[in-house]
Amino acid sequence: MEDRTSSSRSKDTEDTDSGAQSVNGVRRKRVRKSRSRRPGWRRALDRWSRYDASDVAAALGFAIEGLLIAMIVLAPLPLGSVSPWARTLLFLGACLLLCLWVVRSSLLGRLEIVKTPVWFFAAAYLLILCFQLVPLPHAVLSGLSPRTAEIYAWLVPGYPDAPGTASSVTMNRNATAQEIFRLLTFCLVLFVFINHFRDRGGIARVLWALVALGLFESFYGLAEKFSGSPHIFWIQPRDTVSVHGTYYNHNHFAGLMEMVTPAVFGLFLAS
Repeated sequence: MEDRTSSSRSKDTEDTDSGAQSVNGVRRKRVRKSRSRRPGWRRALDRWSRYDASDVAAALGFAIEGLLIAMIVLAPLPLGSVSPWARTLLFLGACLLLCLWVVRSSLLGRLEIVKTPVWFFAAAYLLILCFQLVPLPHAVLSGLSPRTAEIYAWLVPGYPDAPGTASSVTMNRNATAQEIFRLLTFCLVLFVFINHFRDRGGIARVLWALVALGLFESFYGLAEKFSGSPHIFWIQPRDTVSVHGTYYNHNHFAGLMEMVTPAVFGLFLAS
C-alpha cells in the first residue's frame, strides 16, 4: 500500500511539474508575442534604457572624435571636395557632429558653450552673406553697391523704372548660397571642436591627424609630380607643372599646407 501511495504521489508530482512547465511555456510564448507586437521604436527605447547614461555619453564622445578626424582626413581626397555632392556630404557630417554633441551633452546633464568672440564674428559674417541675397530697391542698392546697380541697369530691360524691380547685392545667388552653406559647415565643425575637445589628448589626436594629412598630401603630390605622368588618381589636371596633391586647384593645395604647417609646429613645440 505504501509503495502504491508513494508511486501515485510521484506521478501527481510529475504531472504537476509538467503542468507548471507547460503553463510557463505558454506564458513565455505570450510574452514573446506581446513583445513582438510592440512597435519597433518601443523595443529600441527599451534596449536604450538598459545602458548607463555615462557609458552612452562616452561612446558618443568617441564617435564625435572619430567622425571629425574622418572628415578632416577624407575631405581633401575627392579633389578637395569642390563638387556639390562632396560639399553636401561635409555639410551633413557637420550636422551629424552637432546632433551627437547635443545628445551627449544632454546625457551628461550639462550643455556648456565656450564663450569666445569667434561666435560674434562668425555670426556677423553669415548675416552679411545672407543679406546679399535679400532683394533691395534701386535706391538702396545704388547706395550700397553703385557698380552693381549700374550692371543691373545695363543687363535688365526696364530696370529700375519698371514697377516691382528689386535686385540683390549679389548677382549670382546660387554661388552665394553655396558659399553660405560651406561657411555654415565650417562654423558647425568649429563649434563642435571648441566645445567638445577640451583636453590635451583629444586636441593632440586631431593635430596628429592634420600632420598625417599634410604628409600624405605632400608625398602624394611629389610622387605624382616626378612620376612623368602627373595625375590626381585617374584625372589629369590642366596645370601639370605645379604640385597638386589630391586637389585639382594647386592654390587650394597651397592653402592646406599653409594651414597645416603652423599646426604641426605648434604640436611639436607643445610636446
